[in-house]
Amino acid sequence: MTDKYDHEVPHHDPREGFDASEPAALAYGLRFIPLTEERFDLVVPAVQAGSREVQALLRALTSQWLLDQLTSLPGYSLSNCGERIATLPPAG
Repeated sequence: MTDKYDHEVPHHDPREGFDASEPAALAYGLRFIPLTEERFDLVVPAVQAGSREVQALLRALTSQWLLDQLTSLPGYSLSNCGERIATLPPAG
């Protein structure tokens, strides 16, 4: 630990040191300063887009229950959750 830091959080799993999320920081009473914003997209092959399983997943991603649960977590943006951003033709 260096002199610059006045609080060290012990870990058992070395990957935990790279979990830079606001909820994790708040759980340890730390201040959170976001360094970057990340966006994740789900890509589904066109032939499977209409399947029962994929449709159920898309319903879940846009359900009010899930959005309410995620809204209660600090540090997350739900601005595009469940939004279809593109439809690509089947490769061929």
